[in-house]
Amino acid sequence: MSPFEFFFSFYGLLLALSVAVVAAGAVKALKLRTRRELGLMTPLLAVFILLDIATFWQWAWDGMRELPFTYGLMVVGMIIALIYFAAASFVFPEDDEKRWETLDEHYDARKRPVIVLVIVSNTIMLASTFLLNGTHPMAGPVEMTSTFFWALYALTLGTCFLVRSRTVNAVMLGINIAIYLLIAVGSLLVPQPDAVKLGERPALSADSARKAP
Repeated sequence: MSPFEFFFSFYGLLLALSVAVVAAGAVKALKLRTRRELGLMTPLLAVFILLDIATFWQWAWDGMRELPFTYGLMVVGMIIALIYFAAASFVFPEDDEKRWETLDEHYDARKRPVIVLVIVSNTIMLASTFLLNGTHPMAGPVEMTSTFFWALYALTLGTCFLVRSRTVNAVMLGINIAIYLLIAVGSLLVPQPDAVKLGERPALSADSARKAP
């Protein structure tokens, strides 16, 4: 096992816990759907969180596999993953939170901590992207693209944070979900030239271009 594979297994395990928290909450909500209406907002938030976690996973694979393994890298990965675990824990109500008649009411009450936490995580990722790209020739375009998507991300989620309208919230979450799905479909239809095939070890040449999320 290479140093990066060791780091990635640790980072991936922590992110997988967040996926498990959201998945477990979704299963419980489905089981209780006859007693508590599912609504639209919490399922949308859950889908958004899961796609966002997948982005962080991909970012670590693309942006960190050429870096030397350090304790600082472990700490950054752990901070991002733990912030996401905290955000994931707010998506669905706990077993003892029986006061919610619908999950839309739970969304209204719990959306703000989720939004703050995921914006913090994405800000850390943006800052890390700048540091990881360094003086690479493509650093400028990569940073501009990353900044644009972060600004769009912050604008849509910030709107959810400030606006109570569920319709507006649904549209803002839908925009982010649509972007992630378009990127996912695009990456399947037109894979990057240096994409690593399943089962193939990644090339770790020093002059390989570092990619942004």
